[in-house]
Amino acid sequence: MTMAALASGEVATPKSARAAHLVAVAQLVRARARLLSALVLLSFVLCHLASHIALIVSVPVAQQALDNLMSFWRTEIGTYLLATALAAHVLNALWSVYVRRHLRLPAWELAQLSLGLSIPPLLMLHIVGTKISDRFLGTASAYHSVLILQWVATPWLVYLQFAAVLTVWTHACVGLHFWLRTKRWYPAWRPALGALGVLIPSLALARYVAGGNQVRREAQTPGFVASVFADARETRTTIAQVWHMAFVGLSIYAGLILLPFAGRGVRGVVYRMNRPPQLTHANGRTMAVLPGTTVLETLRANGIPHASVCGGRARCTTCRIRVLSRQDRLPAPAGLEAAALARIGATRVCVSPASCAPGRIFR
Repeated sequence: MTMAALASGEVATPKSARAAHLVAVAQLVRARARLLSALVLLSFVLCHLASHIALIVSVPVAQQALDNLMSFWRTEIGTYLLATALAAHVLNALWSVYVRRHLRLPAWELAQLSLGLSIPPLLMLHIVGTKISDRFLGTASAYHSVLILQWVATPWLVYLQFAAVLTVWTHACVGLHFWLRTKRWYPAWRPALGALGVLIPSLALARYVAGGNQVRREAQTPGFVASVFADARETRTTIAQVWHMAFVGLSIYAGLILLPFAGRGVRGVVYRMNRPPQLTHANGRTMAVLPGTTVLETLRANGIPHASVCGGRARCTTCRIRVLSRQDRLPAPAGLEAAALARIGATRVCVSPASCAPGRIFR
């Protein structure tokens, strides 16, 4: 669809072609980092859930499957790759909150962002109690010790694990769908992928329950729980240290969550001290445009519907902006816009497929 965009006054655009190019490259790098980090994390999750499915046989078989599937992630390279991907993905989510000038989002995008930000708190205790504890406290976590801790010693952790698995998987499926929906082959494969999307977590959680019931029966044997905790080198001291580290991690994460919202508040006050430029929509409505925002964000914030297949990630080229004046002031296509134009074999003329490219307002 086509939209005529006019703005009175000056708008926030890069002061030079070089600055515009650097901004576009940074946006492209961020988009690629978001995608690659998501795929790395999804690979780890798939390995973990596959080992859960092996609980259909027995806990020892699942332990063997876990050791095989997670062997790479337990190496130094795998550990650093996973930690880097996690940090990149979380920081990208926090940056996306800050960089948006408006938070009026479609339901699916708001759900994906909310689910993504809730994953670290849901998994914090599990990660600290296994990977971090094994690395820094000398414990030796295994399926038996983790299942006994969750199903026998602290049963409420079972609900936390259910919530974590469903949240992680839903977030991943939403992201995959809106990444793949612009691919030509996706409609034909969507039913099969959808079936897998339901089958994998269902099997993993069902087998998790089966494994939990097995260790609950085994825990009735005198001395069984104590021997498992002894083999895992779990003591009251290490458990207390795990809880303390998890609390510190949650506190730091809560501070990180608040940072982009605090930054948005400060930025909003500064912007409103100056008169913002005005955007005139084809329906005749005129609205203020905050510096650095996009046409798509501005329309959403003002309750004007606009088609956006990719959710404003500059992938689908659904959006069109008609530049009616001062075309010579536009920077050359770069970054996400250049990639989108190249993908469809187009060049920018009087209509540009960049209304959802971050930081672009045309005048």
